[in-house]
Amino acid sequence: MKKLIAVLALGAMAATSYGDININWRALGGFYKNGQFGVDPAGAILFGGGTTIAQLIWTPFNGGSPTIDAVNVGNPNYVSGDDVFLDSITLTNPGIGIYADYANGPETYLNSTYGQTLQGGYVYLRIFQDNTPTGGEYYFNGNPLLANAYTGSESPQTLEGNTDNVNGNQLNQLIVPEPSVLAFLGAGALVVAIRRMRKA
Repeated sequence: MKKLIAVLALGAMAATSYGDININWRALGGFYKNGQFGVDPAGAILFGGGTTIAQLIWTPFNGGSPTIDAVNVGNPNYVSGDDVFLDSITLTNPGIGIYADYANGPETYLNSTYGQTLQGGYVYLRIFQDNTPTGGEYYFNGNPLLANAYTGSESPQTLEGNTDNVNGNQLNQLIVPEPSVLAFLGAGALVVAIRRMRKA
């Protein structure tokens, strides 16, 4: 009977840990502002000081290539669709350096924490222009990595935030303002136009 209980307990432990993932995430090449790729040092993302955010994000396997959803500035973690925010670090100059290259982890992320079976989905890294992302600013998404199950003995996976670890990358994705913000801006433009018509 004791042996049966032990077997059942081990089975329960395996069930709870199955799908947890262990990730070492980093960006060794650094980043440049949009349109400033290779402009050294002034084009570096944190040139002159400042702070930005790097994120680790999970996206599900949907039967093909992973779908990376757009930034949603209305979400506290800036994710949208079925993407799930896992973790973030704040990068500051002085401290991290002007190119915002970094290494973080390894860290273990548990299914139970996020309500997802993380193994079999994809993880990717995102970095923003600054620490308060807003419409009209730029960000960069690294290449997604298929996440393997971690049960406690496997080596951590390494996820690269750069697609070019030698030369770095420029922020190339534009944050589109929320529809409500666009509507507000449109209304403001309409008011200005009406006033000008009246004055004419």
